[in-house]
Amino acid sequence: MQRVATPRRAAAAGCLALLLLASCSPQENTAREDPARQDPARQDPAREKGAPPRPARPEPPAVLDRAALARVKGTEAQRKRLHLAQEQLVARCMTVRGFRYRPSPWFVPRTPGEDDPRRGDEVERRREDGYEAAANLRKAQLPADPNAAYVNSLTAARRTSYTAALFGTLGHKVKAELPDGSETYMYADGCNARALNRLYGDLAVWMRAQMVATNLDTEIDRRILEDKRVKALDAPWSRCMAAAGHRYRSTSAARSAVFDGYDKALRKKSARGEATAKRRETAVAVADATCDASVGRARLVRSLDHHYREQVAADRSREIATYQSLRAKALLRVAGEEDGSRRG
Repeated sequence: MQRVATPRRAAAAGCLALLLLASCSPQENTAREDPARQDPARQDPAREKGAPPRPARPEPPAVLDRAALARVKGTEAQRKRLHLAQEQLVARCMTVRGFRYRPSPWFVPRTPGEDDPRRGDEVERRREDGYEAAANLRKAQLPADPNAAYVNSLTAARRTSYTAALFGTLGHKVKAELPDGSETYMYADGCNARALNRLYGDLAVWMRAQMVATNLDTEIDRRILEDKRVKALDAPWSRCMAAAGHRYRSTSAARSAVFDGYDKALRKKSARGEATAKRRETAVAVADATCDASVGRARLVRSLDHHYREQVAADRSREIATYQSLRAKALLRVAGEEDGSRRG
């Protein structure tokens, strides 16, 4: 499990999923580090017989269009294969440390994504779907944790040791600085980190590359919306909304307010409250799109799109190439080990 914190808010850092798992509570004084000769997830795959050849370093894309973003992230089959390989390494490592661990299944939540500012002026879509608040707020059903019953059966002391064995201990922190100045980190002595090290090599290099490469679309949108020409349209958009009876400073503020209201209605489990929230959502969303079209916000966003896709591709080319290269090597390594197992 990988964490991210800004330099000034490290104490408030939350956990971000890095391909698996749900808990993040490493303990400082438990689970001593296993020697490399005993820990399958720590052994150097380069020392093994039949190590796969190194793949050619891929060329990063010049423009991060949707097809290029998909290529950077890899196919779902590739992601699943690496996830399952990582989980098997974690399981072997935990067995060595005296714990049972059942690999977590591959899971891709099918939930709506963030609102696309390029489509902000589609009035009829807003009239039909609003902001899709209900679909976004109702969380996808996660698969059951295959280790929950086992962990709950352990004594408190053993659970503490289990957590430390899986996630690592505070004295083994590995950090990587991200381009926005925040910091991502893991605990290198945990089985999660050992598995990632076995698959991808240097943890700090992998963490930076992975965090950057898997959030490229978010960075593109953020740069577009921070463009001063786009931000300058907030004032006329806000005046247009006020004339329609909705007082918000920006489209993101309107959307957040609608989501907050819908969330409260869902928590109360009131059909009447949900119906009221839905009517308000539709009214605000339609006015939002109407005012967006009036001031030309989405049109401007679409005109800037290619520029920022090129800019992010250039600025993040090193991390993209590193991420693609490490994943390609990991896939070859996994294929080689699978082939060796079949022959063995």
